[in-house]
This record gives sequence, C-alpha cells and structure tokens, in this order.
Amino acid sequence: MMIKNNNTTKGERMEPITSESADYAEYFENLSGDAVIPVGSTVVLIDGKVRAAKDGESPFGVVRHPSAPAILCNNKNQEWSGKFLRDEFDTIIIKDDTNVGPRQAVNPSWDDSISANPPLDEKGVANESKRYLPRKDRPEEWTPVGLLGQVAISKGQPVASSWIKMWEISGTTEMYYIFPCAQIIV
Repeated sequence: MMIKNNNTTKGERMEPITSESADYAEYFENLSGDAVIPVGSTVVLIDGKVRAAKDGESPFGVVRHPSAPAILCNNKNQEWSGKFLRDEFDTIIIKDDTNVGPRQAVNPSWDDSISANPPLDEKGVANESKRYLPRKDRPEEWTPVGLLGQVAISKGQPVASSWIKMWEISGTTEMYYIFPCAQIIV
C-alpha cells in the first residue's frame, strides 16, 4: 500500500493499517454554512454540499465526529485547500522554476502568512488573525460524513434502502452498515 500526503509519497506499508473504527468518511461543506449538523444525522448532497436529510429522502451518508472514522479524508488540516493551482481533475499543477527546478504552482491569491503556525510578533506572541483553522475546528462550515462501513445513526433518521441495520446500540442509536447508493432528494 502506498501512503500519500499532498501528492507526495510518504512511505510504503506491507502490513495492513488497523483501526478500532470500521468506516470511511470525508469532509463536505455544509449547504447553509452557518449551522452544525448533529452527529448521527443522515445527510444528502446538493451541489457538492451537505444538509440534513428529510423524511422521504434517501441519504448518501451519516454525520460523524471527526475523531470517530477509521479513515477521514479531505481534511485540509495544515493550510488552505486552494494554496496550489490545480487542473480540472484536481491535480496540482507543476511549473518549472529556473532557480530550483519543478515546483508546485502557488495560487496568486494565497496569503503565505496564514498557517497552522502563525508568525510571531516582536514579543514572541502569535498573530492569531493569521492562524489557519482546520476543517475540524469549523463545524458550522464543514461536516465529516461517513460514507462506507459500520456507522452509528440516531434513531428516526431517514436511511437508504440499501443500508443494513446491524443492531441497536441504545434507545436512541442504531448501528448500520452503509455503502454507496443513489440518493433521492425530495
């Protein structure tokens, strides 16, 4: 298995990656952009953004806590996702720099002073206005959505017909096995 981070190979593994969790999730932008969707809610995808599913809709995933999935993708934990220029297939564009050779093309609107580790002033205090906040710290804007595997769902949520109820966890939560299927939006 190849492990990649920002399109750079970081290492190879011959043994399996293990986790106590049993699902795959991705961050999606919230449709409203100003409200947290509760963990355990099922969601639909509209124009690339998520909102809570309504009765009669067939959802495509379930809201997860950021620490819960075995694999959580689309994090953008260290810097703005638009830092590097990308082509229409989301591949980072490489340009040839005569001074240093091939480099990732940086977006001209990138403010390189905004980072996970903001610059310090003359007293050694971080300029918090320049701190990049990862998606996990912006739940009103970004939601981790479980898309595949065993996921806890709040009782009473709409579920896709292809999802399989495995067992009741508590009086308010059920475990489902979910996998990709066509969503239906009312």
